[in-house]
Amino acid sequence: MIEPEIAFTDLEGNMANAEAFVKHVVKYAMDTCPEDLKFFNDFYDKTLLERLTNVVEKPFGRIEYKDAIVALQEEIKKDPSAWQFPDVEFGTDLQVRHILSRLQGSGARVLEVECEKSHVTFFCGS
Repeated sequence: MIEPEIAFTDLEGNMANAEAFVKHVVKYAMDTCPEDLKFFNDFYDKTLLERLTNVVEKPFGRIEYKDAIVALQEEIKKDPSAWQFPDVEFGTDLQVRHILSRLQGSGARVLEVECEKSHVTFFCGS
């Protein structure tokens, strides 16, 4: 986990910083280790390079916590048995118990915003 210390910023600035950091790290790996990533793409995950390219080139999505809860509840209603933790209500810690990319499709990168006032959770999945 990375916890940058940034003075004089707001939530939007913090999310922009987190997004830029993830994009930089992924691009650096792609630029400096292309043979290794090609190996993993060829023998382990045929979509790896495509997904990494999407991380670098596409903006991260942003969803408010309350909207994420509603979207998850609607998705869970379709097939509750497909979810390990189907009991979702306002206050549920989505970082630990749910993967929001299931709502966005594969390759999604989501920054959850406006969580409970006591904490804000960022989820960046590829």
